[in-house]
Amino acid sequence: MKEIPPTEIHRQFKSLKKDWERFKNSLDAFFTALESHFSAPEVGEETPAPSAVKSKTANAAKQQSGNFPYPVGVLVRVAFPEMFKRKAISAGDIAYLLSKKAADDFLTRGTRVIKLYATDNDPNLYQSGHRRYYKIPPMELGAKKYHLTSQFFPESREPVLKWIYQHGLKKNELIELIEAANNR
Repeated sequence: MKEIPPTEIHRQFKSLKKDWERFKNSLDAFFTALESHFSAPEVGEETPAPSAVKSKTANAAKQQSGNFPYPVGVLVRVAFPEMFKRKAISAGDIAYLLSKKAADDFLTRGTRVIKLYATDNDPNLYQSGHRRYYKIPPMELGAKKYHLTSQFFPESREPVLKWIYQHGLKKNELIELIEAANNR
């Protein structure tokens, strides 16, 4: 058996480690997409065609941007309601999150980050027969309530994390909140 020089072993180890991280992130994103897919339609609602499921899993295979141990779909469902609860969101933030600029900045492919709450089954929560907002309790600020979009993609994670950190929620605190939510 041929002996491999230590520098080659080190290079192979680093390569394997990078491959493992990419695989792990892809798997996390895949499970988030599956969870979103299976929680979206309610009884009696239109079920997405198999091709729609395939495209969701294809998107899930993309590399998540930003350095964080959870996919963007998991972190937004914890971070945004928590920031609303803590009143870390201002009226100016609400105007921004309702705007096309926030949709562009967070790479939600045109879907507004939040939408003013009307009802849990508001037809405006759907586009092309698919629900585009999470089925989570509405986020409240003052007398108004808001829906949170589910249209975050792997490339959304970095700009979303930056915005969340700017609003006072720290990385370690966010990880603890996500872990607590997962243990419920």
